[in-house]
Amino acid sequence: VRKCYLLLFLLSFICCEQQLVTRAKTNVFQFILITNKCYKIVVKANPSLPSRWF
Repeated sequence: VRKCYLLLFLLSFICCEQQLVTRAKTNVFQFILITNKCYKIVVKANPSLPSRWF
């Protein structure tokens, strides 16, 4: 299960990478929000996954 979630996190991070680069000075809260938004995109592509990352 952990490997699956790690893979999902990596997918989310890749999805977010562009936004994170443009927000180099972002704080942790913003990072979580952005990652969660991207995770929701991943979930839409894979409905069997949990609906929330955090």
